[in-house]
Amino acid sequence: MLLSTLLPVLLFVLFVIIIFLSIAFVISYENRLKVLKNFSVLPRNQIDGNLVSVIIPAFNEENYIVNCLKSIKNQTYRNIEMIVADNGSTDRTKKISLELGAKVLNVKDKNLSKVRNEGAKTAKGDILFFLDADSIIENCYVEKMVKQLSGKRIFSHAGICCYDSKLHNFLWIFNRWFKPRFYTSGRNGVCIWKKNFWEIGGYDEKINPLNGEGREDLDLGLRSLRKFGFFSIKYCPYVLIGSSARREKIFGYPFWKFPDAWQKGVRGVRNKKVLY
Repeated sequence: MLLSTLLPVLLFVLFVIIIFLSIAFVISYENRLKVLKNFSVLPRNQIDGNLVSVIIPAFNEENYIVNCLKSIKNQTYRNIEMIVADNGSTDRTKKISLELGAKVLNVKDKNLSKVRNEGAKTAKGDILFFLDADSIIENCYVEKMVKQLSGKRIFSHAGICCYDSKLHNFLWIFNRWFKPRFYTSGRNGVCIWKKNFWEIGGYDEKINPLNGEGREDLDLGLRSLRKFGFFSIKYCPYVLIGSSARREKIFGYPFWKFPDAWQKGVRGVRNKKVLY
């Protein structure tokens, strides 16, 4: 009797889960297409505003840096400076970056926090925008992020990372709903007023993720939260950014060690590989 009563309920729950997962899969696929649309659609109307300095740390990124820089150049926001902070690349990263109009810095120390900070020191813009070299941003990405920097909001970051792997792309679509406001992952891109960035001391160079010492990107958000308050950070769940799933393909998903694994066990040098 109990089984016959519960069976319809269980079937209904299963049906809802299947529908939900199917919708999430379609959304994740469409989001990826929207990001890739950046390269085929030129912005008709561009807006002006404060100079935005996009800072990209890079180490041997010749396979990714082209699309990253092209997506930055093809924005609805007009006033953008591109800075590639090269960390000793031995491939064509620097040459490609210069050809596409980026300013290239040479930073020798294998310290990702320092690499980011050196880029910020060179930046001429009032707004700093930190982006990973394997990223592709939608056409209106910079415009949307900058619009959030008003009033008490000094820090904005995006929510949806659209990966170049269908499986990874689908798994991370749920990040939209569960990502905390203060989880300022560098992979999603972060945007902050330069004056406020230096007020909190920039990225903490004592935290070097390349040595597995922690997450410099999350630390920046937490320090901003403590100094400027909860509403100083704006989470933008529907701003789209593409990324490669290379890190997950190598290291997997350490969900069973969450959150410690994300603090010390994923980023940086593993098995003689350097992943920014």
